[in-house]
Amino acid sequence: MSSSILAGMQSFGLPNKLQANKTSTALAATQQTEKTVEQKFLDYAKKSPAEKIRDALLKSVGVTEEQLKNMTPEQRREVEQKIADKIKEALQKQTDKGESTSGFFTDVRA
Repeated sequence: MSSSILAGMQSFGLPNKLQANKTSTALAATQQTEKTVEQKFLDYAKKSPAEKIRDALLKSVGVTEEQLKNMTPEQRREVEQKIADKIKEALQKQTDKGESTSGFFTDVRA
């Protein structure tokens, strides 16, 4: 009896239609995610070296560009001071090791 129900459902194509909807929905979601990842990459690739450095420095103090835009001038000064301190620390570490600080933000050895 249950086999006749399954045979009847298959003849109507319900499982295939349902599967097709699941597949197309999953495919659409995957494509949307891929576009987002691709767009993020393209946005990053379009940035100048200075913009990439700025992003890295903001990330190092745990702030996003959006958060920075929404800060008060005093909060922005605090973040800028943290960034300046991190740069000074990194330069001091290189100097203490006897390394040149030339090309500090770029790899001049490459």
